Amino acid sequence: MSSVAISTKTCIRCGSQFSEGDNHARACLFHGDICGNELNYNLYEDHHFDDPSLDDKPGPRFAGRWACCQDTDSDAQPCKYGWHVTYDSDPTIRQQDISFAVK
Repeated sequence: MSSVAISTKTCIRCGSQFSEGDNHARACLFHGDICGNELNYNLYEDHHFDDPSLDDKPGPRFAGRWACCQDTDSDAQPCKYGWHVTYDSDPTIRQQDISFAVK
């Protein structure tokens, strides 16, 4: 009886382990731009000055959000799906079949 080792790779967008045979256009859920590049949850200056209780606070206010979907929850569900990619992937696969996930 022979066993065949299945080679797995790590996706650079979502961090999941995958095999090429299981990769498809909806396999990877991630936060990213329309070109399929991963984005991070970052602090941005909050320009929504609609909270009067903060009027006496000096300086800019910062709030965290995803740059791709503007969700303010750091644990928000991914907003895009596409193929799993690695650093060795064909560069065109990063932009192929990127779609917005329904939250």
